[in-house]
Amino acid sequence: MDLYLISASKHPDITKPWLDRVAEAIEFQLYQHVAPFWQISGVRVFAVESMDSMPTTSGASPLVIYDTPDQAGFLGWHTYNAHEGVVHGTVYVDPILAGGNKIEDIPVTISHEAIEAVLDPYVNNMVFKDDSTLEPVEGCDRVQGDTYDVGGTLVSNFLGPRAFRDGPGPYDWLRKLSGPWDMTPGGYCMRFDVRQRKWNTLWGATIPQWRKDLVQAKLDAKLSRLARHVQRAG
Repeated sequence: MDLYLISASKHPDITKPWLDRVAEAIEFQLYQHVAPFWQISGVRVFAVESMDSMPTTSGASPLVIYDTPDQAGFLGWHTYNAHEGVVHGTVYVDPILAGGNKIEDIPVTISHEAIEAVLDPYVNNMVFKDDSTLEPVEGCDRVQGDTYDVGGTLVSNFLGPRAFRDGPGPYDWLRKLSGPWDMTPGGYCMRFDVRQRKWNTLWGATIPQWRKDLVQAKLDAKLSRLARHVQRAG
């Protein structure tokens, strides 16, 4: 997979040089942090002018920055287009800035979606927490309130593979979690109760209500897709 970062935003601060810096930071994160932590290959990230500038080769996946969500309440998300065989990520500027954030915070969401597109490109990877509980492999959700700096660009903290099974850590890149299956105060996750056939959303202690509202819209969309996988598995 190669990620192609594209701006369809009209925000004056989201320029091509800004996009280049963000792409460089996220590629560094994916190669130097995510890849060794997960023992996977790194992913290249390119900043391009438009979808037309992308190659048509297999594995070229767009990550597009828009101003207004096509569905109310989304900060960003990624999906898999089975018809075209393409992983497609989106990030939305207006709801991020409306939450009191600055332009410098937008790369955190870009990083979040890039990491999750790499770790679960087909949006169908789930693991058993215990005999009766399934959790999707969401690389950033449980630690999504935590960030760090890569060359002057803020990026998202992320989970490691040890966060999805019992045993010793480290469980996340910033070493904030004390055990597997934990979350930091600004995080969230969803888990499926196999016996009750019901999804439950868990919220961190300090996640603000405005972000809960935005996250819930994203979760509702995810759940509609994941429910089909669970039903087939059952």
